[in-house]
Amino acid sequence: MNPATPGTILILVAAVLLAVCTASVPVNKSIYFLSVTAARRTVTFGCLGFCVGDQCSGTTVGYKLSDAGSLFGINGNIPYANQLSSSVLHGLSYTLVLHPVACGLSAVAFLLGILQHCTGFATAFLTSMVAGFATTVTLIALALDFALFTIAKKRVESDGGTASYGTAIWLTLAAFIVLVVAQCAVCCSCCAGR
Repeated sequence: MNPATPGTILILVAAVLLAVCTASVPVNKSIYFLSVTAARRTVTFGCLGFCVGDQCSGTTVGYKLSDAGSLFGINGNIPYANQLSSSVLHGLSYTLVLHPVACGLSAVAFLLGILQHCTGFATAFLTSMVAGFATTVTLIALALDFALFTIAKKRVESDGGTASYGTAIWLTLAAFIVLVVAQCAVCCSCCAGR
């Protein structure tokens, strides 16, 4: 077995996990970062939008909870929206675009890992570098996910609503861990190839 194989496979696993996170609500309603229950309705937030029950927003980068008011059937803001749609939370929602960026970097690292099987050390170094970038972007995305959704969760709960993390945030954590292990494996394959 080529020394690059374990790292390449792990990078592929991380890319798939990040692709699933990217394809969260509104694309796939069962995968979301945060679920908020208010006024007997549930809002789920994904990478590129949100859903209120079965009605979803269009796919977009960055969103405000107050945008969900029309889906709730309320003119203006939904409960808790005034606090949640602050400029900080709105700005943080734009950082969710880091998930597809990390997915793309992981996919490029995977392709370079496949090339590493043919070309050797030069591609191994490049694979390691791109995998390192993917790991860094995933870590930043994960940190910003926890910042955004923990602030939102605490604000909803302080006003008497309920909120819980969804699977997408944990898939991002898993992708980060897999990328760290993959990064180690790819670096070891660089040394083994010499």
